[in-house]
Amino acid sequence: MTARIVGFYALCDVRSGGEASVVPGNRLDFTVDEFARLSDGEPVPLRELGWSSVASAGGAATLALYLTEEQVVGSVRNVVLPDDAETSNDEHPWQEFAATLTEKGFSTTADELRGLPYEVVLSPRLRALLSAPAP
Repeated sequence: MTARIVGFYALCDVRSGGEASVVPGNRLDFTVDEFARLSDGEPVPLRELGWSSVASAGGAATLALYLTEEQVVGSVRNVVLPDDAETSNDEHPWQEFAATLTEKGFSTTADELRGLPYEVVLSPRLRALLSAPAP
């Protein structure tokens, strides 16, 4: 049996240098990797995105104290919007996903993909950073 596409997810994490969870200075860099989820549980990479948040004072560690999981999930949902979201009214670049998946050997269309679930997942490291107590 060939695995089929059953959904999508975006994995959000913090970009780090070495062991640190935050970039030195007043910036916190986020990565977003999008995947198709297969019926056998295997992920199929689709694209890599990201964004940065800048703190006006106190540095990136302080910035993380004021961000909530809901705010980060909302930012992920904005980052993954297609470039033509205002005209297409799509929340995801279904045509691009279909083309990428077709190149990887899956037979699918944008219309078939639109009805599949899409989940935002925060990495354990990011969850820990967001839930860290104030120093």
